[in-house]
Amino acid sequence: MYLLGNGYAPEVTVTDPEGTVVAEGPIITVPLGDMGYSSQLVIKAPDARPEQTAVVGFFLPTGTIDEQGPRSLYPDALDPQLALTVHQGDLGLDDGIPQNAYEVDVSTLTPVAGEDGDPVLIRLYAGQEYSLPDGTTVSFDGLRRYAAFDIAHDPFERWVLISSLVAVGGLILSLFVPRRRVWVRVRPTEGGAVLEVAGLARSDDPMLEEDVQALASKLSSAQEGPRMRSPARTGDGPLRPRMTPLKEVHSDQ
Repeated sequence: MYLLGNGYAPEVTVTDPEGTVVAEGPIITVPLGDMGYSSQLVIKAPDARPEQTAVVGFFLPTGTIDEQGPRSLYPDALDPQLALTVHQGDLGLDDGIPQNAYEVDVSTLTPVAGEDGDPVLIRLYAGQEYSLPDGTTVSFDGLRRYAAFDIAHDPFERWVLISSLVAVGGLILSLFVPRRRVWVRVRPTEGGAVLEVAGLARSDDPMLEEDVQALASKLSSAQEGPRMRSPARTGDGPLRPRMTPLKEVHSDQ
């Protein structure tokens, strides 16, 4: 389970000049990244009449408005406020071009102005309602929290873990298994044959000499059963074991 994001979702109701509720409910806001958790709010009301309406602004968990503009002083919702403006015009939702639900291009829209001709700036506290000159109303009804999660399940994770543990266990086990090379040669002689056995270890192996001797004894004693023959052997005399020294092995091996 992965946490993708979290924030505040103020409950806002927007009514158009005809008295129709065109937007209602919790609105997910996008944090702007400051320490006070100021968040951007966008409401699109394509069904508003006589013109489509967009409400844009900020949600401030602990809000203030000063010379720096609207901002939040603290991330917790100690004094939640909304700082909004209302715009009207074509939202472009009927053009068939996908849009970001959390953004709106206000450059193509007309802000709702007051009696002085300036855009109306709305400041709302929880439980308040504001009516614009054209009859549009915006109310701040309450506040909720939201969180976005991504949940993933991989049924093969257990098998990957088991395979990894087996591979690591095999690697550890290989460190304790001696790695050797053994050569056996039978050489015919006038009196029979000579059996030569040699061994080479890649590291120090105190058991190498003993094991090579045991192998030579076992092979030489096999003549007591079925006769051992070599392609290069011509006689049927006894096999005489002999240890042949190799490089990196003791001379008596």
